[in-house]
Amino acid sequence: MKNKFIKLFLVLTILVVFVGCGKTNEEIKDEPKVEVNNNDALIWEVKSDTATVYLVGSIHVADDKTYPLQEKILDAYELSDAIAVECDVTNISPEITEKMSEEMVYTDGTTIKDHISEETYNLLVDYVKKYGISYFNEETIDLLLMFKPWAIDSLLSDDMIAESGLDSENGIDMYFINKAKEDGKGIIEVESVEFQMNMLMNFSPEIQEFTLKNNLKTDKDTGAQTLKLMLELWEKGNVEAFEILLNDDTANLMNTMTEAEKKLYEEYNKVMIDDRNIGMTDKIEELLKGDQDVLYIVGSAHYFGDKGIINLLQNRGYTVEKK
Repeated sequence: MKNKFIKLFLVLTILVVFVGCGKTNEEIKDEPKVEVNNNDALIWEVKSDTATVYLVGSIHVADDKTYPLQEKILDAYELSDAIAVECDVTNISPEITEKMSEEMVYTDGTTIKDHISEETYNLLVDYVKKYGISYFNEETIDLLLMFKPWAIDSLLSDDMIAESGLDSENGIDMYFINKAKEDGKGIIEVESVEFQMNMLMNFSPEIQEFTLKNNLKTDKDTGAQTLKLMLELWEKGNVEAFEILLNDDTANLMNTMTEAEKKLYEEYNKVMIDDRNIGMTDKIEELLKGDQDVLYIVGSAHYFGDKGIINLLQNRGYTVEKK
């Protein structure tokens, strides 16, 4: 169970963009489709005098049908001396696992009911009655209430992934981590499991309740359909439609918020996406100063927009080319 939570850290980065988007299944089916070459891929390259970094936008959950991957990505892997990933979830210390296990629950005699509003608590109870959450149902809800908001958020995300039929074990990151180990290639961590864990745990109580509340408002089937659409667009390398989906869902979510909620969302998004984009771009620059060619794999959402990695690199004077 603890390892399941750790792997979910990879998923939450990309899933947060869609949580609470309020789309119906019909609206998802009507998403714009852009015809592209099926061997296209979400991959770019940036070069220095000494190194090439191949930038792959990852999808953190997938299925067996996603493989084999597009030739462009596989060719870039073969040309690379090492891979870089957000974190290596196959190499987690017992200390990190123990810390996370301790931090997931309240140990001061309180429950989540003492830390969230009555409205959010009622949403949680109603959701459990309707769907259940992971291992918990109406009969075991007292145990669930011991968990903190960020931990229940992780359980909700896990349920949505399970509903979609996808799996983080089939994610692009996991595929290349395992392949690099088999092939003896180096694995570079852009962040770390501990970094991502601390990020999730250290959000303010207000932000933790906000994200939980939006997750509880999201229909499980709608969220699952969105994940499957994301995977479909990723498999086609459909950059334009992928970016449209990101932008539209963010706009839809913002339109449903109060001014106070918008402020919380912006703060959350700054930490979860924008600030990390800067750190990820810094790491690419560091790699470009070295002498290794690297396959650089982070969540697709990190590459797009004015504050995305591609634009940040271009603003720093680098030429980023779509492969």
